[in-house]
Amino acid sequence: MLFKLAILFITLTINTILTYYFTVDGTWQNRLLKSISISIMIVFLYTYVRLLIHLRQNK
Repeated sequence: MLFKLAILFITLTINTILTYYFTVDGTWQNRLLKSISISIMIVFLYTYVRLLIHLRQNK
């Protein structure tokens, strides 16, 4: 699960770099990459909460 969180974090970082340095604000490419970033954030938070629940159950 930690590996999955690390992959999501790296993906989010790369996507953010691509969005802010290689696209122009307001274009469809910029909007697409921003929506992908939001989706990755949601999946990251969901995975993190699942990890916390799993760790609490194992105590």
